[in-house]
Amino acid sequence: MNRQYLVSTLFCSVLFFSVNADTPPITVSARPFPVFNWFILPTGHWYAGVQGGVTFGSATGNNALQIALPVFPATSFNATSAGTGSEYELFGGYAVEREATWFPSYRVGINLWHSSLPVNGQRTWDYDIADIHESNTYQFNVNVMAVGLNASTEIYRWHGLAPFVGIGLNFASVQTADFISNPDTNGAIFSFANKTSAKIFYNVEAGIRYNLPSQWKLQNWQAQLSYRYVPIGQISTGEYTTVSNVSSGLSNTITMSEVLLGINYLF
Repeated sequence: MNRQYLVSTLFCSVLFFSVNADTPPITVSARPFPVFNWFILPTGHWYAGVQGGVTFGSATGNNALQIALPVFPATSFNATSAGTGSEYELFGGYAVEREATWFPSYRVGINLWHSSLPVNGQRTWDYDIADIHESNTYQFNVNVMAVGLNASTEIYRWHGLAPFVGIGLNFASVQTADFISNPDTNGAIFSFANKTSAKIFYNVEAGIRYNLPSQWKLQNWQAQLSYRYVPIGQISTGEYTTVSNVSSGLSNTITMSEVLLGINYLF
């Protein structure tokens, strides 16, 4: 009995090893750990560029100045509209770039910019007792020289096109200058002095950026088209200079809108 058991055990062992010898070994292939798009390590670039464009906006302000003797009515100066001006600037900073489709680039930078906007208004003086009515128009320029700190992000990139949004904080010198008036119904003109004041205001921006193709020999160059909203706030002109008894100027609230076209280089 023991001999039969020994023979059967030996036979099973030989059969087991012969079967396993013909079976290929199981291999475990190494797979890379999945890296999500959001966690791709970024690269950084310094950038610098120029841009410029057209400025338009709005101006509001209702002012009543006692120019004549106190027994007479005050003269009204009302800002009616803003014309079209210009903007130009230098900008630069640091860009964080990722090989990603969503939010592929973030930027922080500084810009030096100058913008101008003409403001139009109307002066009226009505002395009903004597049936005297005077009216004429006037204009002055708002000139802004500013240093801005800004941050922006590209939202999505597709075939080199990337819409972006940004926000900025500006430290500016704002000047009201070149006040001119048309003659009134009696042929008289008037004027206000220039005035410069310091202002701090924000801006928001949205636009689209395009990576210029390398076959154009413009690798690392980007073009961009953007719209910027700049609420400057309240400003005032200098003193009324036509007569000496008036020491106040005109107060107006100015909002600028800018359409800008620019180009920048990634170092």
